[in-house]
Amino acid sequence: MPLLKNARWELYAQHVANGMMLGEAYKKAGFTENKKGNLSRLRNRIEVDRRITELLSKRASKVIEKVAIEIEYTREKLLAELESARKVAEKAKNGSAMATATLGKAKILGLIMDRREVGDVGAFDHLTDEELVALAAKKARELGIAGPHLVEDDSKAGMTTPNLDVRSTPNSGH
Repeated sequence: MPLLKNARWELYAQHVANGMMLGEAYKKAGFTENKKGNLSRLRNRIEVDRRITELLSKRASKVIEKVAIEIEYTREKLLAELESARKVAEKAKNGSAMATATLGKAKILGLIMDRREVGDVGAFDHLTDEELVALAAKKARELGIAGPHLVEDDSKAGMTTPNLDVRSTPNSGH
């Protein structure tokens, strides 16, 4: 989408996309604030909304691209360092160090994942699937990592009950 034809609308859209509060963006764009709702009408204009969405999308794409480059650089750097260490270990005929470097590379490449059971062996055997889901959801909320709308609190029972079958979600592994 090209720049908005109305320069003040464009300036407003850019300010909003930069995270400025709507009222402040409205004033900075040269509008006089009033109580008649012009602020919300401008924000809700289709062309202004589309422009704000486009600006935010472009910004998000740049951030994602930058992070991806940084991650890839770090990943490639780590792989190169591990390969260098593996070669040194090979020259020294140190099989253990070679294996460790190879395992490190495999982990970075996602070929090996560490999985650990938390708690005592069999600690969760007495729980039903529903109770396990509820316990996991409770722990996730406590850690601040719970996804939206996966579980609802049932205040009467003091437990959480799933409101969707997590086994049917795309990333659940089932």
